[in-house]
Amino acid sequence: MTAQLSADKNIIFFPTAGQLPLISAQALQALLDKQQVKFKHGSAFSGKISTRLFADKQVVVKLRANYSHSHSKKRTLDWLKQHIEFEQSLQIYHPSRCWFVLDKDDHYVVGNLTKRLESLHTIAVESVVNLVPLIKQVWQLACGVSSKSNKRLDLALSNFIADANKVYYVDDDLYATGRPVNWGAAIAAMLRHVPELSIQACQKSGRDFLLSARRNAFTDNFIREVLTVMENSKHGNKRLTEQIDGFITGAQPDQYSTMVREVSFDSANQQQIGLLADVHANLPALEAVLAELKHLGIQRSIVLGDLVGYGPFVNETLACLMRDDLICIMGNHDSAAAGLHDMRGFSDLAKWVIDWSAERLHKQQREWLKRLPRAAAWGGFLAVHGAPVDPGFYNAYVYKMTYEENLNELRKRAIRACFHGHTHIQGAYVREGRLSDKFIAKSYSLDDYQHSLVCPGSVGFPRSGNTDTQFAVFDQSTSQISFMNIGYDLEHTLAKMRDEKFPEFMMQKLIHAR
Repeated sequence: MTAQLSADKNIIFFPTAGQLPLISAQALQALLDKQQVKFKHGSAFSGKISTRLFADKQVVVKLRANYSHSHSKKRTLDWLKQHIEFEQSLQIYHPSRCWFVLDKDDHYVVGNLTKRLESLHTIAVESVVNLVPLIKQVWQLACGVSSKSNKRLDLALSNFIADANKVYYVDDDLYATGRPVNWGAAIAAMLRHVPELSIQACQKSGRDFLLSARRNAFTDNFIREVLTVMENSKHGNKRLTEQIDGFITGAQPDQYSTMVREVSFDSANQQQIGLLADVHANLPALEAVLAELKHLGIQRSIVLGDLVGYGPFVNETLACLMRDDLICIMGNHDSAAAGLHDMRGFSDLAKWVIDWSAERLHKQQREWLKRLPRAAAWGGFLAVHGAPVDPGFYNAYVYKMTYEENLNELRKRAIRACFHGHTHIQGAYVREGRLSDKFIAKSYSLDDYQHSLVCPGSVGFPRSGNTDTQFAVFDQSTSQISFMNIGYDLEHTLAKMRDEKFPEFMMQKLIHAR
């Protein structure tokens, strides 16, 4: 990178691709003396309030207040050189892009200029047919940057330009690594601003996104969570709903099931539903619960994730759960044991058991775990492992610090009650009115409250201080939630853990129910 000093020494140019600046220092100063361009939604230019923008028919010049420095010229130039080196490593900007430093009475203003080109959001208005192959390049740039730098691009079409059918990024900012919620919201927003994009074009764009994401080491789990965020972004807009459905159809990783499974409990003998969670491969506890449900005449149950992990009866537990009368949802331990994602966020103890479990899974059981849905839904009810605010449904927790935002999510999505696991704490957070949230640890009726977050407790590893196995029954005919606890053969499970040389601390957690 070579600096080019202007004749009046007040401007130093830094062409990022080694080209000569598009305009002279004199012409740049003349442009900066003109009235700056005002940003307007839907116009040729959009941007941040902190950006001062100037343009003519040839170039676009941006001055950023947060890129300006009052300290020494050397520090300013050192910062800019480091920034340009980082940009060059990404290869996402137009070759005409040129940074400069303007010396104004020892206050060093940093800016850049780029050849004036048409942005993708204006191309969309003029020729939506030509937009799909250009958006494909947007996915390639965005996924590539995420893979290379752990940073995220702003996916608004106004942040991309096209030159000879090649796409470049124009926003100066890169953002912290995108979580699925960032990606899903950004893609939905992009579709919202291009209502002319056909359903077939959305499907093609979804497929292009899937291929770019996989090429840059995005996991299928991550992609599925992005699509779940998009699914939740429809909000009654018919055209956007059709476009999002089209995109999801194209982008859905085809070897796995959908994120949310629609279920039904229509027959008269299915009005009572068993609610089980966090079995954690504790077969004696599971068998005790299933026997009690059979005794109560309950013919259909939902298992709210974490079928394996912590406990020693991996194959036997899954063989028991792979039945038609049980609706099983994926938990974070199940996903990790099946090899769908790494074990960041797990304790060393949990990692040990997951590794131990993964080595013993039969191939059929591993594939069954991979295909479990992340959620089940029916008639205003949602069943997940973790929390409704989490796009993946199995990482976030519902507890004292998060229950309010989860109740807000139920209200926003018109969900009467969400059944969840993950916390191993039996009870429910409920909302009666705007400021009357509370926790209920005993049986109650859903009819008494507007929204409920119901945890049946843990079948295999309760954390209440009581070693009895925990579960619940939901009677749809009366809206009654009944929390239940029964004893089981704890010593059988402990003996198996000793035989398999489980860590002593894991056994102590089970003994003390902590």
